[in-house]
Amino acid sequence: MIYLIVVGINIFFNKVRGKWTIISLLLIASLVYLSGIPDPTTTADYLAYQGEYQNKLLGYTSRFEWLYQRITDATIYYNFDYSQVRLLLISIFFFVMFVGVDRLTKNTKYYWLIFSLGLFFIETIQLRSFGMLISQ
Repeated sequence: MIYLIVVGINIFFNKVRGKWTIISLLLIASLVYLSGIPDPTTTADYLAYQGEYQNKLLGYTSRFEWLYQRITDATIYYNFDYSQVRLLLISIFFFVMFVGVDRLTKNTKYYWLIFSLGLFFIETIQLRSFGMLISQ
C-alpha cells in the first residue's frame, strides 16, 4: 500500500512544474523504508545475506566483495543485527544515488518515477549489486 501511494504521489508531482527536492526526498525516504525493512520471507535474497552475516559473526570468511566485508566488519563491531545493516546500506546507496541523479539530470522526479516502477524491485533484492551499480 505504501508503495502504491509513493508511486501515485510521484506520478502527480511529475505533472507539476518545478524541482520539488523536498518531495523527492520524502518519496525516497519511503522507498528506503520499503527496501530497508522488508519481510524476510518475501525478499528472495534476504535469508542468504542474513546467513552470510551470521556466518561472519561466527568468524567465517565471507565470499562477498571487500568493501561490503569492511562495512559488515564495522557493523559487527558496533553490534548491529542484519536488519540494521540492511537499512544502513540501503540508506547509503539511496543517498549516493540521490546526489548523483540530482547532479546529472534536470528532471529528477521523472528518474525516481521510472526507478520506482522498474529497477526498485530488482535493486531491493540484489543489495550488493545495487551498491555496485550506483558506485560506477
